[in-house]
Amino acid sequence: MIIIIIFLFFSQICASWNISIYMEASYSLHDAALKNLNDLASSGPNEEINFLVQLHAQGNYAHHLYNQKNKIIQIQKVELTEKTDQNIIDFFKWSANYKSAEKYAIILWDHGFGILNPKKNNDKWELEKQILECRRDHKGMLIDNYHNNVMNVKQLSNALKEISIFLNKKLDILGMDLCMGSMMEIVFEISEYAQCYVGSQNCELKDGWDYAKIAQDLKFDTKPEDFAKIIVDAYKKYYEINASGVFTISALKLEFINMVKKNLDRVCQEIIFLWNQEKILIEPLIESARNESLGFCLHQDYIDLINFLERMKFKFQNSFKDQFLKIINLIDATISDLQQFVIVNVAGKKIIQANGISIYAPSKYFDNSYLDCNFAKESLWISFLNLLNSHKI
Repeated sequence: MIIIIIFLFFSQICASWNISIYMEASYSLHDAALKNLNDLASSGPNEEINFLVQLHAQGNYAHHLYNQKNKIIQIQKVELTEKTDQNIIDFFKWSANYKSAEKYAIILWDHGFGILNPKKNNDKWELEKQILECRRDHKGMLIDNYHNNVMNVKQLSNALKEISIFLNKKLDILGMDLCMGSMMEIVFEISEYAQCYVGSQNCELKDGWDYAKIAQDLKFDTKPEDFAKIIVDAYKKYYEINASGVFTISALKLEFINMVKKNLDRVCQEIIFLWNQEKILIEPLIESARNESLGFCLHQDYIDLINFLERMKFKFQNSFKDQFLKIINLIDATISDLQQFVIVNVAGKKIIQANGISIYAPSKYFDNSYLDCNFAKESLWISFLNLLNSHKI
């Protein structure tokens, strides 16, 4: 009898899912935040699923919100620190303590500009110059307009590490409801802290994710991989109606990241070997494959990785050289791994070559801030970029 009572009590206080949405709306996203919150409220509550939000719209304070039937209620108002990563940690700990659950997801909601980092001036952010650099050169994520902060991937990794320690396990889902989040370098940095990842290769449209549909389709027994698919499916259905065919979103199973990196290193190693043997033949093949690959948003330095590998394979096959058989086989193996890594992928009809994961591959100028990321330090991709760019690293 005691065991039954304890179980019933626990079932009442512990939900199946906690979805914590870190909503940074202070830089020109107030209307988008209002739409997403209204959509979430319209979906109605599910006692097994908690949606908790931290909304920062202006000033030094954020609001902790909780989804109830036909409304979002404010639980408390909190003062922010100057460090975005610490604010994310504090919010997640609050949300997990306020509503306990079996499975946890965190969604980072704001602007995003990919793997590169904006510059600092004497350790103080000059906001207008920094925002201009972010928008022009695709750098950083999560713009805190009040504190003049833009978070980089190292700070993101630090926040997720702390959250993982707090939970004593990986997050079940990490979602990035922002632009250019689905990059090899970003997911490599955070792969040990989450099971599944959802993000966009391209610039997201301002409506962001379809939270009404997500909340409607998410059930108490939904597994992390299936939750990721729900997010992607909701996005697909929304933008097939509300966009002009230029949108992307994908879900990734992060346990495959090291296998992908290992085979990609083998491809890079073989290309470097071939380049040293026959540069005159190899160089135009690689450069044309790069130039023909699908790029994203304004500057095209972030390209679709699978599309790039497919273009290289095509170039090598059409050269009819026996010494290219090994590199063709290595490319096939890497593409196969990537297709396991990408659980599900959606791309608009105008960019159907998007396969779910991007990588940094500048054709002209190399940005040295790239050297800060773990993928640059631990893979052979840097050595490959050294061949691809006239600016030597």
